[in-house]
Amino acid sequence: MHKTSFGKSEDRPAFFPMQNSTLFLSSTKRIFEADNSPNPADIQELSDTLDSLPETDDNKQQSLTILVNFLLKNKQTNPTTLPLLVLIKKLGRSTLLQDHDLDKNKILALIHYAQHSLKQNSLKDQNLLDILSEILTIFANQILLEPTTSNIFIQADGISIISASLTAEFNSSIIYFLCARILFLVLHNGLDPIEVVEGLHIPDLLSSAVTKLVNPSNAVEIQNHSQINTAMATSEIYKALYIIFMLYEKTTRIEDITQKPSIQSHFGYIIAPEKYQYFKRTLETALSFLTDKSNIDKHPKSCISAIQVLFLFPIAPIDEILQAWLSKNDGFALIDSLVSVLENQLKNHNFDKLKSLNPITIQEQAEDFPIVCVLGRMCLADEASRNHLYDCIFKGRDFSKLPEEGDSIRAKLTKIVGSPMQSEFSLAVGDFLYVLCNSSTSLFTQNLGFGNTAGYLNARSLLISEINVDVNLPAQPSFLANPITGTDENYNREIEKELETMTDEEKEREAERLFVLFDKLNRTGIIKVQPQFGNPNNEK
Repeated sequence: MHKTSFGKSEDRPAFFPMQNSTLFLSSTKRIFEADNSPNPADIQELSDTLDSLPETDDNKQQSLTILVNFLLKNKQTNPTTLPLLVLIKKLGRSTLLQDHDLDKNKILALIHYAQHSLKQNSLKDQNLLDILSEILTIFANQILLEPTTSNIFIQADGISIISASLTAEFNSSIIYFLCARILFLVLHNGLDPIEVVEGLHIPDLLSSAVTKLVNPSNAVEIQNHSQINTAMATSEIYKALYIIFMLYEKTTRIEDITQKPSIQSHFGYIIAPEKYQYFKRTLETALSFLTDKSNIDKHPKSCISAIQVLFLFPIAPIDEILQAWLSKNDGFALIDSLVSVLENQLKNHNFDKLKSLNPITIQEQAEDFPIVCVLGRMCLADEASRNHLYDCIFKGRDFSKLPEEGDSIRAKLTKIVGSPMQSEFSLAVGDFLYVLCNSSTSLFTQNLGFGNTAGYLNARSLLISEINVDVNLPAQPSFLANPITGTDENYNREIEKELETMTDEEKEREAERLFVLFDKLNRTGIIKVQPQFGNPNNEK
């Protein structure tokens, strides 16, 4: 029976008692500084024992140094490699690294093994895939816990590992997830976005990864890492793309203080059109992903992440960009998908709280904001798209009810615009609906009602004098709409009948309520009301 370095047989219980870290260090030396190759079972026992040791300890630091040196000396992958990497990951996570050279050596050793894994059979071997995923996990953990590690990782050409991993001929959600996570972290900690975009063409590589992940014939999960599925990997890639674009645009943007803001400026922080060449594939991939409506149900979070990437792209004026956005081959599939995503988002909001100051959470606003901005841009860029979107929102509305009544997407958007306190989010929704109504104040107020639009119109300094009571609604041209209530005149006559049946006491209470309401509107600055007493014509 084979004896391990601890003098116990391999069929012993899976329990290796260590009273303290001193014994852990001596055992590490015995295993990794001996002439014989280490036994995988001994490495596993060392790994199992870590949880019982103190969090900070010099002996653990020395043990980590021994393991890293062993990796640097032994350049061949063997059965001990994977358990050794797992041990380094656990030990590195629980040890506060204070030795800069050790930290650098550890990364160099891991980069060497990653390069070796990538060269072997295009990572078709499951064991090599596991090794690479463990290496990337160590990188991700180390950079997350110690941001200064990013500089060592960059200087040691760790980005080449990410690039090679993304271009390798394999399809693994865990690898893609970890590559995207590491990119996000090192970019956040100082990696030059220009080199990432213009030198390494990382956006193209990440876009190719999305294509592989969402293609059912290609998406292959690593069984040992099934908790990282396709949807999680796709979302992580889009997050990495988002920060790449944001930092790249911020780095390369030239401010023009003489340029006046336009209605387009209300709809997002966008990449300069002349930089489109670096992001063409990403735009096409995101548009293709969203045009496939099956992804809305299968990958809802990934759809939100994809829309956040689209949020950074202009739609016009470059013809090539415009054609990508408004491909007539798919009809209005993109618009229909975006409306479906927005509708699903609104279903999760608690509109019973709309009278409160914060009816929609910050997280919900962050997810909804890019959707309405992208839809607003499409309205401005293409008339056919605007008309189709207008029908999606307003067609079939029951004008016998108030515009904010019901559970339709139109009613919920109206509630947001008409919320008591205007915010950047409610203004963005108002901007979208305003351009959807062809930037017509009259049509805008008829569809939503003046009571719901007064705050928005005041905030945007739009002329209320444009309102025309006699303008017919495109959705319902057979009758006139009252711009104050947003309902037809028949509905208003019903209200008048109800008023006629009220007693004098009820009318007095209603008048008091209205007086208090107008006083609040005066104080908030939404509208200015000067009560007129006596002759309504001000005749003396």
